Amino acid sequence: MESVVVKPVVGGQKIYCLDNALLYLKSNEGNLKFGWVFSMFGKFVIKLHGHVVIELPTGSLLCVTPPEIAMEHINFIRDSSVEKLIINNRLPTKSFSLVKENLVEKFVSYENEFDLARLLGDVAKVGRIQAQKNLIANDFLKYIKRETGRNDPCFCGSGLKYKQCCGKNL
Repeated sequence: MESVVVKPVVGGQKIYCLDNALLYLKSNEGNLKFGWVFSMFGKFVIKLHGHVVIELPTGSLLCVTPPEIAMEHINFIRDSSVEKLIINNRLPTKSFSLVKENLVEKFVSYENEFDLARLLGDVAKVGRIQAQKNLIANDFLKYIKRETGRNDPCFCGSGLKYKQCCGKNL
């Protein structure tokens, strides 16, 4: 895993990393490098996000995509096979359940179905899957909150312990 500096390209858009990287290369030197960044939903779900960064002539890596939340670096894992997973010029995500719990596994299944529909541009299916996720959302969050210990990573994705984040005032 490598720590990569984030410096958004002028005119770049959040989540459109391939488009942003190609925009950057129109006026700068470098090469595309494919791989993954990840996010976690506490100790329950890990989500890999296909990502592309720029390898500069110096050999260092640069992320040119504006981040969804303020950050100066991303953790990036190189994987050239990600390029083969591109559909409709979009990079995939893959979610995995880290626990054996039907509700969490169902949520992860919906996440993966949602991503495939997104990649294929099937707007109607995206809406149907979102509606299915909404039906289990309350039970899913109740389970996550109930099963998160004070010293566990917070389920919100902050990287803090639960007792220092969402569980601070409990």
